[in-house]
Amino acid sequence: MLFNSYLFILLFLPLVISFYYLSPSFIKFKNLSKNNCYIIILLIASFFFYGYWNPKYIFLITGSILFNFFLAKKISYKEEYKSKKKLLIIGILFNLFLLGYFKYSNFFIENIEIIFDKSINWEKIVLPIAISFFTFQQIAYLVDVSNNKTKEYSLLNYSIFVSFFPQLIAGPIVYHAEMKKQYENLSFLKNNFNNNITLGVCIFVIGLFKKVIIADSLSIYADPIFLSNEQGNNLVFIESWIGILSYTFQMYFDFSGYSDMAIGLAKIFGINLPFNFNSPFKSRNIIEFWKKWHITLSRFINDYLFTNIAMFFLRFSMVKKLNNFNFLLSILLPVLITFSLSGLWHGASWNFLLWGTLHGMYIVICYSWGIICKKFDLVFSNNNIYNIFSIILTFISVTLAFVPFRTQSMDSALSFYNSLIPTKDIILPNELVGYWQNYFENFLNYIPYFRFNFEGNYALKVFQIQDCSIFIILSFMIVWVFQNSNNFVKIEKNKLIFPQFQRFKINGFGIYFIYILFFYCLLSLANIKPSPYLYFQF
Repeated sequence: MLFNSYLFILLFLPLVISFYYLSPSFIKFKNLSKNNCYIIILLIASFFFYGYWNPKYIFLITGSILFNFFLAKKISYKEEYKSKKKLLIIGILFNLFLLGYFKYSNFFIENIEIIFDKSINWEKIVLPIAISFFTFQQIAYLVDVSNNKTKEYSLLNYSIFVSFFPQLIAGPIVYHAEMKKQYENLSFLKNNFNNNITLGVCIFVIGLFKKVIIADSLSIYADPIFLSNEQGNNLVFIESWIGILSYTFQMYFDFSGYSDMAIGLAKIFGINLPFNFNSPFKSRNIIEFWKKWHITLSRFINDYLFTNIAMFFLRFSMVKKLNNFNFLLSILLPVLITFSLSGLWHGASWNFLLWGTLHGMYIVICYSWGIICKKFDLVFSNNNIYNIFSIILTFISVTLAFVPFRTQSMDSALSFYNSLIPTKDIILPNELVGYWQNYFENFLNYIPYFRFNFEGNYALKVFQIQDCSIFIILSFMIVWVFQNSNNFVKIEKNKLIFPQFQRFKINGFGIYFIYILFFYCLLSLANIKPSPYLYFQF
């Protein structure tokens, strides 16, 4: 079931909200508190939501929840560090085996077939939706219990922590410690009914608009270009840049739209989820970018992966007295290993490994530049030209790294990269032959060095290129000019505030703006089939 579908918006969600806010008032069970009643309603809704995709995987997530819950209880009862560590290792291995079997078995067997040049008779394993997210979330919980940072004695509370439907499929990834008190006090949190509903719906609608109107529209232009590349056609310079820019903005608006909808839905039920995006394309370097893009994943990677890898190499260097290799062992290797593993977490293919390694290399270069600036007392923070250049360079770097993320094989990724490099001959669409050719040639003749011809067989029609260009320009304006969604709307003193409208003393227009967006999205959904979120595949 998709957030961007009539079934969810007009049937599932209204029913869940009605039961959540009304049922505990007239349904009373002996020894069942109101808080537990709320949790049971959310649990039923969450398992139905998850099982709607494939009912048999309800057993998978249920088994995972039960195993991790009871193992965590055992860990919390142990006092000796060694005993805790043994159980923790068992828990981590179990979760990684579960993830590895479903996510990486196909990849492993395919590579064995290539290496040994043999065909293996096997049935491809279907990846259960959300397994990467609920596995990471539970590994983090086991580690936190082992370190005495949190514990949970209620199976109901733990189950909703793992399976809460707004964030189950693609995050945000949450820590148990930050959610525990919220799930224990739902009866108190839901008291602020009007504010919860109003703010939650506004954030949800903003996310819906990002997904349905912007991301899905951009996919119409990006998909044919990447498909043409996969089919072995040679893309030309202009269309390849149109394709990768379209996909970059599609990915951003698709995933940040999902995150906004998840946060808005949770708010409707009185639950606060952490924001996952904070205008990442305004970042001045790649380190800042990863502090603003998929924030909860970056937090998880830093807290549970990078820190442990860096500590391992630090201890190794101290034991071996490798003081001359501090940069290699404390930054270079930990960063590259961490981001390579992050790439493989996103998908079981060499392309995702390349994507993660590229970002790791970007961060190493960024660290190195910071060290150089510090050593030679170079300060650029107040230089506007430098800041603008840094933002553009960071955006281009992220965009280029999305090539292997989107393509299906290393060959197609390399082919796409090759098409992004300008040559002396610029090929324009053959549709322009005739009147438009004569019109353009009057201007193109004044451009030095390049030669232009009209022999290109583009994946997109000329009118599609025009429409796509408008979408790309609007996307640049939105990500670089507008406030992030967490600052676009807020509640202050029980009043709905739209800061960007309030600046011009038209705050009241904000709610009508949300109405317009909502009905525009609903009308658009009538003409298209709801498309899954890009991160569903992870």
